[in-house]
Amino acid sequence: MHPAAKAGSLAAEAALVASRAPLSRDENYLRALRERVARSRDPEAFLAMADAMGPEASSLPHVFGPESGTEEATLAWTLAACRTGLDCRSNGALMTTYCLAGICGPYNNFEQLVFEGLLPASERNRINEMVGRVISYGE
Repeated sequence: MHPAAKAGSLAAEAALVASRAPLSRDENYLRALRERVARSRDPEAFLAMADAMGPEASSLPHVFGPESGTEEATLAWTLAACRTGLDCRSNGALMTTYCLAGICGPYNNFEQLVFEGLLPASERNRINEMVGRVISYGE
């Protein structure tokens, strides 16, 4: 994965952060990567970054921002991927991955799965606000 990241693949770069082997551990690099992902509107990069934004990022909120360090942050970054163009329909790769874990149920897309199957209804506004902030990081 290093060659793709070094060649300029933003999704590959973000995936390296998620696998805890980033091109650099410098906090400025990591902060800039988060912003480059947001500016790119690249759904694959958002999805790769989502995997880095879970609880393992809780020690770096000053680097990754407030939308990091929790399972909800992972969901927000994943929803950002959906909202920037990732195929999040029931037959898309993302839902297929979740379905393999046995949690798809009757849901037609990832957003419906999150808001009707994974989180209480009371969390909808908070998560939607998080998604908005994630997408706007690069602005």
